[in-house]
Amino acid sequence: MRARTGQLSVRLRITAGALVVAVGAITVAGMIAVRTIEHEMTSQVDTTLRADADFTRRLLTSGNQLPMAEGPTDTYVQFIDPEGTVVASGTSAHGLSAFAVPGGEPGTITSVNEPALGRLRVITIPAPSDARLTVAIARSVENVAAVRDAMVELLVAMVVGGSGLFCLMVWLVVGRSLRPVEQMRQSVDDLDDRDLRSRVPVPGTQDELDRLARTLNNLLERLEDSVEREHRFVADASHDLRTPLAAVRALLETESSDPALAVLTRADALARLDQLQAVVDQLLTLANADAAAAPPTTAVDLDELVLGQARALARSTHLRVDTSRVSGGQVAGRDTDLIRVIENLASNAVRYAATTISFAVHQFGDTVVLLVDDDGPGIDPADRDRVFERFQTFDDARTHTVSGSGLGLAIVTSIVEAHGGTVSVVDGPGGGACFEVRFPAYQPPSPERPTLAGTVRGLGLAGSDLGEPGGTR
Repeated sequence: MRARTGQLSVRLRITAGALVVAVGAITVAGMIAVRTIEHEMTSQVDTTLRADADFTRRLLTSGNQLPMAEGPTDTYVQFIDPEGTVVASGTSAHGLSAFAVPGGEPGTITSVNEPALGRLRVITIPAPSDARLTVAIARSVENVAAVRDAMVELLVAMVVGGSGLFCLMVWLVVGRSLRPVEQMRQSVDDLDDRDLRSRVPVPGTQDELDRLARTLNNLLERLEDSVEREHRFVADASHDLRTPLAAVRALLETESSDPALAVLTRADALARLDQLQAVVDQLLTLANADAAAAPPTTAVDLDELVLGQARALARSTHLRVDTSRVSGGQVAGRDTDLIRVIENLASNAVRYAATTISFAVHQFGDTVVLLVDDDGPGIDPADRDRVFERFQTFDDARTHTVSGSGLGLAIVTSIVEAHGGTVSVVDGPGGGACFEVRFPAYQPPSPERPTLAGTVRGLGLAGSDLGEPGGTR
């Protein structure tokens, strides 16, 4: 049943719901109206009966004879003895069975069904001249029943006709309202995965559908940008991998009878393969950074990571490494990823520095800032945004060579953004390039919301049993 309901269109489901509501509302309102009118008409008959009873009582008390042969035809009068026998009656009630049973409460109005007259309302009073007799006065309410039946027929017609007309209006209004949605669906359905420049039409009505169209267009724009980046990435990766592969192939196809030349050829081929392996490793790192799931929440001392990388760098290079501006700074992150950021920025600085590389870490409020600068020629302001793009290499005056694979700074950007931070190039104090990375400072969880690690410790479980969060994997 659910499957069938799910196959119905939104328009049909809304119309069906409106039909149910309309039928229910008209039926309930109509029944209330019928019962109200029937009650009012019956009350009018009862009021008339009480007036007839008072008139009859006064007439009989004064000693006058009741005009039995006169009166309206819808009024019936009977005199009934204690045995329930009709001893006298008006002309209109002649030959009818007793309307009431003697002994009832005087002035009480009841309903009876007379086979010849239909439904009657009857009031009884004691006869003034003879207390043994009961005077029963009746009026027909068949006209009330006729009005009720006519109203029921009208109600049925209103339920059928009114509900049908209402459903038709709902069908047309919903169809008109959903027309922009169908246009959006058709526009998205017509999209070609090779050309995502099309956009869904915006109704311009400043309502929910208008906002939906704008949201879809924003999504399509981001999707188009993502696909274009992927296409450029694949093209650039293919180009960057083709060069070392072609070089290795050429070296391996070269035959030489000179053993020394063969050794050089083999060494050159291995160097090219190392270059190829480095590019592949960087591509995997970049893909993993792009696919990072939830933001990291483990506290990491960024200053300690920087000092550790600075010590390693000082042992492997002739350059001076300055860490005098490194102070405390704790961020929420993964230490392996943050080390990769520091390594890539340091490698970039080593490539261009003349004599000195400087590291700085300091915290301003809720932000921790990492600075890595060199005293090289710097980066042209026009290129400061492009240096973070994938496969961007520059044959520049800083080294007079093509620098790296063009993935190092792209990896930095992906990791930093995954940690909720930003990276940019600013003017360095020594005139060289200065890379500024801003991370959100670590915020310890509030006591009202304990961490999973705290819960585990509270249960007495060792970290080695479940694995400490933030550890290397």
